[in-house]
Amino acid sequence: MPASPRLASLLPAALCVAALPVLFSAPASAQAPPLPVLRLEYGASIPPVVQAEVRDALAQGGSAGSGPVEVIDAAATRKKLLDASPALAGCESKECLKRSGEVLKATAGLAVEVQGEAQIYDMQIIVYNLTDGSTATSEKFSCDVCTAREVGEKFTTTLQAVLKRVQVKAPAQPEIKVAPPKEDPKPVKPALVEVQIQATPAEARIFLDDAPLGAGSAAVKLAPGDYQVRTEAPGFEPTRTTLIVKPDAPGPIKVELALSPVVAAQVTPPPPEPTPTPTPAPAASPERSTGRLIGGGVALGVGLGALGAGAWLLGLDGEATCAEGAINQCPNVYETSAGGTVLVAVGASSATAGLFLLLWDVLTGEPTPAAAPATTHHLRLHLAPDQVGVSGAW
Repeated sequence: MPASPRLASLLPAALCVAALPVLFSAPASAQAPPLPVLRLEYGASIPPVVQAEVRDALAQGGSAGSGPVEVIDAAATRKKLLDASPALAGCESKECLKRSGEVLKATAGLAVEVQGEAQIYDMQIIVYNLTDGSTATSEKFSCDVCTAREVGEKFTTTLQAVLKRVQVKAPAQPEIKVAPPKEDPKPVKPALVEVQIQATPAEARIFLDDAPLGAGSAAVKLAPGDYQVRTEAPGFEPTRTTLIVKPDAPGPIKVELALSPVVAAQVTPPPPEPTPTPTPAPAASPERSTGRLIGGGVALGVGLGALGAGAWLLGLDGEATCAEGAINQCPNVYETSAGGTVLVAVGASSATAGLFLLLWDVLTGEPTPAAAPATTHHLRLHLAPDQVGVSGAW
């Protein structure tokens, strides 16, 4: 049977109303605030099956007065605290609780104790306010002669009642403000400064950073900065200077450049090399040469005299001392061999020395001294049986 037009128009509205619970319930479950278990402590005699019931009850979570919460088990909580700071694990002072809340990003935390024996169990649930480190609420309860299932049911009922008394909220998220994009400030062009350049001589060309400005003078407006000013002219030394224009420099800036004429280099010829003058051989001193001649003549004369005397004595040796008569008539004879030998030896030596002195200039190559006044030299040897003599003049 086809649907009526009125029913067809109401169908979309009905679908929207049906979808509202789904749309509003999903975010609430996803945004449930965390409730970490800071401490879960069992007595030594608590059997493992009872411990498992308590852990299951905690894992089911529940709803606080502010709505559903997500219970974080003790093992995961302890790991996060140890990673942040080992001192936080197991610490329940105010400062530790506040610091734990910052690390766990939670506003409340649980501490659970289970003690007992022989199926009689004493339990306590503590809820801490992690924003200021205070105790929000706590509950002590017991279960006498209870099985493990009964302990779990009792713990679940009490946990739900305790959570209803507190407001567990999600930690406040820091507000993120997005700053509007900054507009790039418009660049401010610096003011130009007038620069006047004057060069001497007038035909000198002016360059600014190698760009020609003209000859003699130039006027330009420059932005703040460093510039190279160069001038050049034929017959003059080129100049270069650095021009610094400051932003606050008052204009105009005057620059005066004077070029120096090129000075021709004067080449001085090297002085002529001096002609070497031969060094004359030292002339023999006339006095010294004359002395050698005199000494040589005396030595030669004495030597010849001694030779003659020695030869005469050698010849006289063995002759009779009598002027007349034979040897058999004169018992005495001359014994002059020794004296004659000595005189011959002395005479030979003296004659050799005298001859050497007389021939000194010839043997040594010394120049002959300047001519001296003529002098007559003569030597006479006197021989007699009873005397020997030499006479002469120099």
